[in-house]
Amino acid sequence: MAEFVGSSLKENGFSCHICGKRFLQKWKLQKHLLCHSGTKHHVCDICDKRYLRKGDLKEHLQIHEDSKIHICDVCNKGFSRKKILQSHVRIHTEQKAYKCSICEKAFRRNSHLFVDSFRRKVICG
Repeated sequence: MAEFVGSSLKENGFSCHICGKRFLQKWKLQKHLLCHSGTKHHVCDICDKRYLRKGDLKEHLQIHEDSKIHICDVCNKGFSRKKILQSHVRIHTEQKAYKCSICEKAFRRNSHLFVDSFRRKVICG
């Protein structure tokens, strides 16, 4: 576990000294501090991909399973994880859930919003 560094705040709990994020419980701050260390202790035995959180590794392991229990109602394509299916379904619709807060340009995926901003090398405006 990461060394505890933070300040106790009576009303606001504990504050991360790196990013200022606040937590009501000390153990949650301790867990949060791991994200700043960059150390990924949870390793996939199949592909060696590393994760910061055990839950993220558990979710990743579903990719290696053969079961595709989440099926698209439109094209019948199967997915091992519900989140991937939800992302996939957007290709069948005009739904563009990710909008730039400045220019209102919309994208189906958050990563596309980021890539577009990066290509322009400036924030919209």
